[in-house]
Amino acid sequence: MCVPQHRWRGYWGRGSPHLPLILLLSLSFLLPKRPFADGAIHIPKHYKVQNLLQPPQITKFPKSITVFSQEDVDLHCNAFGDPTPSIRWRKNGIEFGTEHSGSGTLQTTAEEAVENYTGNYRCYASNILGTAMTQEVKVIVESSPVIPKRKKQSKKAFEGESIVLTCNPPQSSSPPKIHWMDFTMVHINQSDRVMTGLDGNLYFSNLLSSDSRDDYICNAQYPAALTILTVTAVRLSVLPNNDVVPGRKTALFRPAGLQSSILALKGQNITLECIPKGLPTPVVEWRKKDGTLKDVSSRLMNHNRWLHFGNISQEDDGEYECKASNSFGFATHTFNVTVEAAPYWVKEPQNHMYSPGETVRLDCLADGSPAPSITWSINGQPLAEVDEDARRSITGSSLILRDVRVSDTAVYQCEATNRHGSILLNINLFVVELPPQILSSDGVVYRVIEGADVNLHCESFGSPRPHTTWARGDMVSLLLDARASLFTNGTIRLSGVSQGRQWNVHVFCYTHEHLHHCQPRGFQPNHNL
Repeated sequence: MCVPQHRWRGYWGRGSPHLPLILLLSLSFLLPKRPFADGAIHIPKHYKVQNLLQPPQITKFPKSITVFSQEDVDLHCNAFGDPTPSIRWRKNGIEFGTEHSGSGTLQTTAEEAVENYTGNYRCYASNILGTAMTQEVKVIVESSPVIPKRKKQSKKAFEGESIVLTCNPPQSSSPPKIHWMDFTMVHINQSDRVMTGLDGNLYFSNLLSSDSRDDYICNAQYPAALTILTVTAVRLSVLPNNDVVPGRKTALFRPAGLQSSILALKGQNITLECIPKGLPTPVVEWRKKDGTLKDVSSRLMNHNRWLHFGNISQEDDGEYECKASNSFGFATHTFNVTVEAAPYWVKEPQNHMYSPGETVRLDCLADGSPAPSITWSINGQPLAEVDEDARRSITGSSLILRDVRVSDTAVYQCEATNRHGSILLNINLFVVELPPQILSSDGVVYRVIEGADVNLHCESFGSPRPHTTWARGDMVSLLLDARASLFTNGTIRLSGVSQGRQWNVHVFCYTHEHLHHCQPRGFQPNHNL
């Protein structure tokens, strides 16, 4: 690191003109004009800066939850920054609860009924540099699922017939997992003839006498409520069939009709289901009517009764047909699958520092199906509610700020929304003024062939970007010599160096408000090299 006022010895050639003394500290000479802004700045590791503040950044985000008791209400929101941010919550757009420092987990109080926590919540983290916020999350309050007392069901049917044992678990925003078991808690065997549908019912394509039993029990597991309910108990009696019926024509339990429409969201897991009935047990085949199954992300499951898409994509959009058949006929169903997408980021704006006077463009590129709309906020306040500023404009999905000032430092929010949801980003725009510093190392001596050119390097940093100029020890500007040329990075080139008298070399870097003076380099012509 270069220390101000240390002197370096260099040599300037005999043929150099003897220039009059010019005092470089004259600001009219040093500060011709403001530097042009050229984008975000990054502080070099050797730049000495103290007490640099940090805008708030949220590190732990809340998620939508379904709760059944006060103990379940647990919305997390943590943030860091300098100064430490304060955390607060808004429920349905109204301030809610008390303010905390750094961490603001929202929990219930004993005096408050859990039902009163139903609503939409946002977390806000604020310090003197701005306010960050989270997406809106939803808290749903439900009673723990219970079932009314029911009598055990009894069903009778003949061999070869088809039958459905229904479950009908209590409704919940978090659908239960269904398990058909016997009274010893052993699962009922599943096959192409007997299977549990997506609706939780137990389907028999055709009955055998061995299907008779008095303990078909449907259990509904609610993971969110930590509850398992015995919903249904069925006694099934299969009667001998004395009719001479060699078989039954294929039909479909599920789905009903000839076609149906499925709207799927990109990234979801989707299952198309065909459950047939008939005797003998029908086989099920699938095809993509406008392509082949090899071209999509599906796989067959559950004895070919399910066509499952894990992480479905828009390339899986199209028409799918299931065909169930046996020796007595067939049945088909067409699924029209449309894949749309909740908003997702194509390009996320990054947190950056900027110098005063720059033009800043925040690009917020999101996609989705349908295409999302983009809205902007400043410190959690919608842009439409903020005072107008001629320096600020929106072009497409970009927010542009011209001639930024330190007072423009804030947290900007970009939110993309369509009918399937919304996503939100906080972007820290930090406009800083940092005094210029010369970062070049001391003690460097250049040995140059006599008559050759030499480049003296000077690395500097500041905000706004500083100018650099050079002078001899008598404070005469080196730039007044025709053999000297200055590059934009602060390096100066001296052409045609020859042996001669010794000079002290100074370098200055400066902005409109600050001046830093240092002597970073020496050079030594040597005709023996």
